[in-house]
Amino acid sequence: MTTEAPDLIEPVVGFRSWRTLDGHISSPYVPVRWHDPVLHAVCHQSVASNGQGFLHEPHRAPHPDCRCGIYAYHSPPHRFAKIDFRTVPGIVTMWGRIEVHRGGMRAEHARICALAFFDGWGGRQKRAADEVAADLSVPLVGYDDMQEAARQFGSSLPDSLLPEAAVRAKGAQAGWLRRLFA
Repeated sequence: MTTEAPDLIEPVVGFRSWRTLDGHISSPYVPVRWHDPVLHAVCHQSVASNGQGFLHEPHRAPHPDCRCGIYAYHSPPHRFAKIDFRTVPGIVTMWGRIEVHRGGMRAEHARICALAFFDGWGGRQKRAADEVAADLSVPLVGYDDMQEAARQFGSSLPDSLLPEAAVRAKGAQAGWLRRLFA
């Protein structure tokens, strides 16, 4: 029996990180620059090391049997980005085909809604994020304000559409982060 996923009324909100380089941001694992706030997914199996985990025949991204698509987490990325001066976290909305997984999702289309900074960043890091945010015409918000800021752009996927393990992981991750960073 096949069940169709419901159409969602609001955009799906996700969280991700990018690398800053020469006043631009790019995906941290695949050499894709985000020149504009909107990105449309294509399969980059040809640039992946050994192409492992990717389908070799042409297809729309994301595909359930491939690792392609625009990645985002269900909740803000861990604070380890706080110590990596090249990493900037942010909020995206996603639409089109979406593959949902325990830790996040892969989408056909995504729009950067906001970039974030950490309170402990030095001036150079914050200026770099601020310049990229201004170039993309998106706001720069504090990392601790990301969840609240995301609400103005859409909603996270309801728990009923998440794999059961993702629902448990959201609760466990929040508890772990509270203990570690309280």
